[in-house]
Amino acid sequence: MYSPSHQISAISIQTRTKPRYWTQILPSAIASVAVVLIANVSHAFSLTRPQIDLFVLAGQSNMVGFGSNLADLPPALQGEQEDVLWYDKSNEWMTLSAPTEPLPFSNAKFPSSPAIAAGLGFGPEISLGKRLQQELNQPVALVKYASNGANLTQDWQETGLFYQPLIERVGNAIADLSARGYDVQVSGFFWLQGESDTRNLSWAQSYQSNLEDFIARVRSDLDRDDLPFILGLIPLTSDQLTNRGTFPYADIVRSAQLEVARSHDNVTAVETLDLPRANDNLHLNSQGLILAGDRMAAAYVDIPEPSFSVLFVVGGFVLMGMKRKK
Repeated sequence: MYSPSHQISAISIQTRTKPRYWTQILPSAIASVAVVLIANVSHAFSLTRPQIDLFVLAGQSNMVGFGSNLADLPPALQGEQEDVLWYDKSNEWMTLSAPTEPLPFSNAKFPSSPAIAAGLGFGPEISLGKRLQQELNQPVALVKYASNGANLTQDWQETGLFYQPLIERVGNAIADLSARGYDVQVSGFFWLQGESDTRNLSWAQSYQSNLEDFIARVRSDLDRDDLPFILGLIPLTSDQLTNRGTFPYADIVRSAQLEVARSHDNVTAVETLDLPRANDNLHLNSQGLILAGDRMAAAYVDIPEPSFSVLFVVGGFVLMGMKRKK
């Protein structure tokens, strides 16, 4: 939950000036105040529509929830989650409840095998949505596009198998929410991916630049250049043995994810290496997915929200300051 604290650095117009100076600056000051008043009126009109924060989830099998099992859901996550909307497999908004998977694209690369090991399941959204709603104390909406085995090097490129469908799905979700009367704000992007880029050295070495390009492209296409990104680190190391073999360049990908989070504003990384895994020692199990969703939501809440400049009129003075977006 973003802190409501305000930091205001005021610059007042000095009163001890020549009358001619006032005649020069007064029109500009009045125009500035008018802009603020118009913006406030516009904001007031927007309040006639309920506002909702939309969060996007994307990635590969751990974001899908391949290792989940409905039987493992704790009572608190069973049933419908009030004030958490979910864009479902029929492209309809519904109240979030399990099962949320599989979605039609969850196993697009491997259609002959099950998308979820247990048949029906859930991904990190099952706890992420609940935590976000509780922390923000307002309704939230979740839309996901994730697919088993999807790599960043090819599949999530602009012309790859999944990128444009992701953007289209998000656009449709926004349009449908708007048609239901909501004023929609795309507020966060959750990314849990990387395992498929760890078996090819050149792919692993390109992961950092590819991820940076991906983040920039998503922010541009969703028209929010400061969109918060939460990166779930891959739960793999280069020497980790799994039922699906080894992933020799996992450490390179993990380091790339950490560096992107360290060097870019509004990007943070969440550890998953310690989370419980399924028997294959690769995919997170139900408990691991629930903990991952909760951690990622908490990480979003902890990202400081950017500020922007505004004008205030106090006691006849025009003041310039900084105001938080929420």
